[in-house]
Amino acid sequence: MSQPDHHRLAIAALEQARPQHSQLFQAPWQARIFALIVEAVKEGHFPWTDFQARLVAALARNEDADGCETDEYIERHYFDAWLIAAEETLQALGLIAAGEVERQIETVRAEVDRIRSIQQPLEPFPF
Repeated sequence: MSQPDHHRLAIAALEQARPQHSQLFQAPWQARIFALIVEAVKEGHFPWTDFQARLVAALARNEDADGCETDEYIERHYFDAWLIAAEETLQALGLIAAGEVERQIETVRAEVDRIRSIQQPLEPFPF
């Protein structure tokens, strides 16, 4: 079976398993990381099996026996594992350095703190 066929079957199985009218992704970032990985595999940057092995390992490290079928579990653990596996895959390929994601997060947090520190407090709206 080719990689695209494997992806189509996996997505079809996922869509069949979810309740009718429920969202596949609970947040936009989940759709983005999913699309990023699928596109990277389609473009030949790495084989699906490389990412899949890291995803399985990340899921196993974060396994929680209670509530693993709930939306909350999927939100907290499943797509977090996608992020971890994506970062590990990109590091293994040499596309990002170890710790680069954390440095970028800290840069964003520092900028948010800077912006908040210079903002003027809002005046109460007179009614």
